[in-house]
Amino acid sequence: MSSDVTGPAASNYLPYTSGVKAYFDAVNGKGGINGRKVNVVVLDDQSQAPKGVSNYRRFVTQTPALAFTGLNSTQQSAVAAQSRANNLPFVGSIVTGADMMKPFNKNFYSLACTYPDQAEVAVAFMVEQLGLAAPRIMTSQTPVASGNEWASVVKELVQKAGGTLVANHVTEYGALNEDVFGRDVADKKPDMLIAHGATSTAQVTMKSLAKFGVKNLPIGTAAVLQDGSVPATAPGVVNSYYAFNCYTAPGAAGADGEPLIAAAKAAGLEAKVYDRPEFTQGYTIAMVMAKAIEGAGDRPTRDAVQQQLDKLNELDNGALSPAVTFSPDDHVGIAGVRPYKYNPSSGAFEPVGEFDDYAGCLTNYYVTRSLDSWNKDCIK
Repeated sequence: MSSDVTGPAASNYLPYTSGVKAYFDAVNGKGGINGRKVNVVVLDDQSQAPKGVSNYRRFVTQTPALAFTGLNSTQQSAVAAQSRANNLPFVGSIVTGADMMKPFNKNFYSLACTYPDQAEVAVAFMVEQLGLAAPRIMTSQTPVASGNEWASVVKELVQKAGGTLVANHVTEYGALNEDVFGRDVADKKPDMLIAHGATSTAQVTMKSLAKFGVKNLPIGTAAVLQDGSVPATAPGVVNSYYAFNCYTAPGAAGADGEPLIAAAKAAGLEAKVYDRPEFTQGYTIAMVMAKAIEGAGDRPTRDAVQQQLDKLNELDNGALSPAVTFSPDDHVGIAGVRPYKYNPSSGAFEPVGEFDDYAGCLTNYYVTRSLDSWNKDCIK
């Protein structure tokens, strides 16, 4: 796998990487798969496109692998053509980039809730929460492919909901402040902020919002910002903080996360690493890989692993996400998103309802290529 180990998004990628490794550590501790141990190789790409591309090529050729996971959306865009041309099963990442899915890629298997799915639930839920007929909304994003997709989809959905997109702001990795954005929010006074980013960029943004006196702002975020350190950076800024995700942290209220927690503790991980939805995601990706490798037999090949992935049906991780299903012509394995509300008293995120409550909001955009069926009154 290729992951950000020491770069600007490492705080988000560490739990995901740890989830993959913890699952396979547990499998190897029981003798491996079909009697063979699994070797998990992790290369650091620091969220840099050239490093991600180099790492991916290495796994395709120099270090032949049965399956691959990793890369951010911009890195995925850079290897999209290559991934269609080889036979290495690319089993998800912490994010799914549109270029990997459109046009259909027989080698890529999405195991992140897509950005259109997240945005479809986020806009419907946040508009419903405010109860405004014509909400004024601002968006923010990091300068990556998924950020561009997020901003574009949210803009279209806001307009369909009868609202106005006041402005979109690009938050830069490594920026010391986001004062231009903070001042703009203070001046324009949007009804809500719908944000994309990484923990590091979001923390800087929160400080700038506080600096310019922004208070009691409702914020809805993409899945990667389901991190309590973000709203806790400037508590007075936030009225309500929701993340929209398809994965639940193992220790969340009502979650059946004991197998994940046991594997994490056996691997020597602290709760700040494993009690995150990204850990659940990495663990689930490893489960999917292991299931496919097991089904591929004693001498697995890439083609055999892919055949097994194409018929994976209703793989359950303890209801910490919707069950995983693939078919030969549909590689969106996770179909479901719900809100998670930040509780400042506990510092935890609490799921709001069930995944099925929001199923009517999803257009399956990467298959239908259209948002036409979406409407703001889609929540049960």
